[in-house]
Order: sequence, then structure tokens, then C-alpha cells
Amino acid sequence: MENNKNQDAPQEGEKHTIPSSVVADTTVIPVVKEYANVDTEVIETAKVIVKKRVVQEQEVINIPLKKEAYATKRVAVDKQVFDEPPATRYESGNIIIPVVREVAVVTIRYEVEEELHIIQTKTEVPLVQEVTLSREEVTVERIPLKQK
Repeated sequence: MENNKNQDAPQEGEKHTIPSSVVADTTVIPVVKEYANVDTEVIETAKVIVKKRVVQEQEVINIPLKKEAYATKRVAVDKQVFDEPPATRYESGNIIIPVVREVAVVTIRYEVEEELHIIQTKTEVPLVQEVTLSREEVTVERIPLKQK
């Protein structure tokens, strides 16, 4: 602890004057004020050991695979005559490609003799596969120190 003087008290080398009429009946008592300084100190009480290891495990996972396939089907049509070749078109998710030939007329026109329908099918096939996954395990051990 540290003793500090009151700031209202006369400092060292200063004179404090008391009137002479009061000196005979008065007792002077110094006023003291104390201050406390508190500090902290780190004291080691124990040590900790942390251990970590990687564990690998076999795990079965399910992976859905998407597969698209296309099938073709030839469809005969009534003979139709066009001035221009018909364009490829889509109907109900199918691609229809007209197969044409030129027919000699007074003018050249197009006659559809068949259409090629391409049908898309989508399936999802589950794939079960075993994979290796890693995870970490941690242990903490506390070792107390001997007190002095």
C-alpha cells in the first residue's frame, strides 16, 4: 500500500498559518488519506495437452445419376406438297424433323414423305457407392502443476 498526502494539506516546504487566537485552544490533527494499488500476476496452475487425430471411416452414400436417352421413330405421313421445306418443330417434348424429297412439277415444290420423330426419355438411376470420409477427434488432458 502507498501512503499519499491529502491534496488539501500543505505540501512539503509550505507553511500553514493558524491564527494565534486559536492556537491555545486547538489541537492540530493531520489528515491522512491512503490509496491502494492492486496488481494482478499470472500464476501457472496447470498445463493442458490437446491431442488431435484423423479418423477415416467407410460410408455408403447414395448419388442419383441423371441419364437422358433418345429414340427415333419413323412415321409415314400423307403426301403433302409445300413450296418451301417444312421447318423442324417440337411437339410434346419431341423433336420432329421432316424428311423431304423434291418432286418435279411445273414448279418445284416439296412433298413430305415421312417425318423423323426423336423422343427424349429421362430416367434417374440411383448409384450406391462406398466412399472414404475423414473426421477429426480431439482429446484434452489437464495436468495440474505442483504448488510451491
